[in-house]
Amino acid sequence: MEKYSQAEFRRYLLQGKLKKAFVYLKQFPNQKKLILQYQERFEQNKFPVPCDNEKILRILNIFYSYYHRVFWEQLEEEKAKKKLIEQFFSLLSLSLPENLDEYSSDQLDEIVKSQIDPLLQAQVESEGYHYLGGITQGFLGPYIWKSSQPDTFLVQLPTQTMSVTVNMLRGFISRSWLDYISFGEIGADGWAGEDNQLYCVIESYAEGTQSDIFQINYLKHEAQHLLDYQLFPGISSAELEYRAKLIELIYQKGKQRFYRFLREADNNPKNSHSYASFCIMQNLAKRLNINQDPSNPDNWEHLTTEQISSAALQLYQEYQPGII
Repeated sequence: MEKYSQAEFRRYLLQGKLKKAFVYLKQFPNQKKLILQYQERFEQNKFPVPCDNEKILRILNIFYSYYHRVFWEQLEEEKAKKKLIEQFFSLLSLSLPENLDEYSSDQLDEIVKSQIDPLLQAQVESEGYHYLGGITQGFLGPYIWKSSQPDTFLVQLPTQTMSVTVNMLRGFISRSWLDYISFGEIGADGWAGEDNQLYCVIESYAEGTQSDIFQINYLKHEAQHLLDYQLFPGISSAELEYRAKLIELIYQKGKQRFYRFLREADNNPKNSHSYASFCIMQNLAKRLNINQDPSNPDNWEHLTTEQISSAALQLYQEYQPGII
């Protein structure tokens, strides 16, 4: 019997394939504790209680129901979003559109963005927390945290050095869907805001702000987003991630990041992170003459970190909008 691989398990979660992750997990009796956690949360549909604020818990429970429908029941995207909208319109005492069943997925997202999220933000902030709604890697889900402290950093990128403001966020009780289906093991560690500032889940960086994981995985990655918002207005989420992940590979010290992207790569345009990794691997394979299956890590072992970084820089320099 094969040995349990945490990387393989997480690969399924990163791709949003919760049922496949659980099927894989159940093969390994030595993972009994984790199996029981997943059975309780998803087979028994028992929601967590991350805080003692009843108003925020009512909001979170609607999102938890949405996660269950999308990732466990594998309900169609539009049906899951419509149910979420119905629940929030009831909670917020809003009147549903008469023709909601005819709305597209994008139209449903706009209802959440323009009508639901502003009201949820106001409710959460009235309770002393911060709120950010919207879409993460193709799926709805909120970020809710307690406190924020700004700091300033200089960031070197291939074309320039930037001074950026980073808001250090603490006291999270929600980090959207990936955090939920991974029991807090995986999730967004920060983001680039529309206000030209960065936001960092500082509790994810126990090694400090001088560590490579902060300086490269977070700071360079997110600063590249800020730059690309200026250079390419309207750039897609997948292309934002494509460029920022190339930055990580350009500055990587070792091949850990490369193999992480290789594991999460998935030809699914709705999941911007996984799809960006897929496109990077396909383009690197062409650049570095990987003629056999590029999803197989064994086919990349002969390459050095420097070779991969150099090829990533070439892809970064050759980028044109619409390339993926």
